[in-house]
Amino acid sequence: MRVLAVLSEEPLPDPFAELPTAASQGNDVAGYNWRGFYTGGEVFDEDYAAMVEDLQALSDSDEWKEVAQQIGLVYSWLVRRRLQ
Repeated sequence: MRVLAVLSEEPLPDPFAELPTAASQGNDVAGYNWRGFYTGGEVFDEDYAAMVEDLQALSDSDEWKEVAQQIGLVYSWLVRRRLQ
């Protein structure tokens, strides 16, 4: 099996650094395997901000970074709030 492209916006870190991205081959496409935390639509701004702050602290922790590396997870952090 040969990998034709990875769908990240930037090249992946080792051991995947040699794999070409779709963008590096002239294709304007990116895709991710989304995992996340979601809330209902009626969340107060203060509560939402507190949840984001807690999750950011966990994401920045050395323990999380070690686990992500152990399982081969190329991690990215994205926060979006959809307003209705």
